[in-house]
Formats: sequence, structure tokens, C-alpha cells
Amino acid sequence: MHFNKKHHLFVLISPNAMRSWCVAFVVTFCLANPSFARDSIKGIWIDETGRGAVQILPCLDAGNYIHTTTGGAILCGHIVWIDHDRDERGQPLKDNLNEDPEKRKRVICGLQIISDLKYQLDGTWEKGRIYDPRRGRTFDLAVRLLSEDQLEVTGYLGAKFLGKSFVWKRASQDIGTCQKE
Repeated sequence: MHFNKKHHLFVLISPNAMRSWCVAFVVTFCLANPSFARDSIKGIWIDETGRGAVQILPCLDAGNYIHTTTGGAILCGHIVWIDHDRDERGQPLKDNLNEDPEKRKRVICGLQIISDLKYQLDGTWEKGRIYDPRRGRTFDLAVRLLSEDQLEVTGYLGAKFLGKSFVWKRASQDIGTCQKE
């Protein structure tokens, strides 16, 4: 059998085309890989005002991660930075607007504001809750990754299409943290 080099696959594909194919393969693999998509929103995000940051991580219950029945982690979020974390007396900001008087003593820094966020097969995160300490109210929550550095956060009551969406930006590595005390 005679081998003809001009019919070999790599001879027919230019180096630029091969590079493009490899990049396309890697991007497709990463986007189609559920574990990549599930992990992609973890991290620290600057809110829409630019004055606060929330760290999204798997929820813990008694030191153990909480998982859905399908094995995916349920995500939570805590405030890790705010531009003014002290009141006029130099004391840590408190959750003064909370509807529950017992919770008004909680310090804003470190406060869990996202709970029960579950990964969906379409690549979004839904069925969660978000607490807005600026209003003292809790809303239903849906989250969608727009790009590696942009997160669409939608808060709503009952019907998602009546909700309000904001875009959060991924924080740089050098963001400071607020002081809890």
C-alpha cells in the first residue's frame, strides 16, 4: 500500500486553521462540561453599585457542603467588602432595616445574603433567595453568567419576568475585605 502525503489530514489543514479548531474545541468542552459551568459563578463579585462585594461559594451546614438530590452543590453568598463598613460613630454597620427586630443587631460585613441557589440544566442558577440589606427585604433569585467576568443577578417576588436584573462584575484578586468588628 502506498501512502500519499498530500491526502494526509494534517497536510490539508493550515496551522492557523488547526489553532482555531483547537481553541473552538476547548471553548466548546468548557461550556458543555457541567462541572465547569457549575463552578463558573463561584468567587467574589462586585455588585451593581460598585460599593459592595459578595463571595459566592457552596453553602455549609454544620461544616458540611449542602447538595441537591442530583449531587450539585447549593450556593450561598456573603458580603465580604463594602466601601463604608462603619457608621458615623465608627461602629460596624448593622442590619438596621431588617423586618425582624432580632436580626437588626447583625453586622453587615460577613452577612449571608444569598441562599439556596441551585444549578439548572440550562446553565443558570435559580430557586435561590437574596436579601437586600439596603431595603431589609428578601427576594427570589435567579443568576446567569453573561461572561467570565459578568453575572446577571435577578431578584423577584413570585414571577421572574416582573423582577429586576443587575449586572455584577467579578472582583479583582486584590480586593480588600471589610471588618466584622
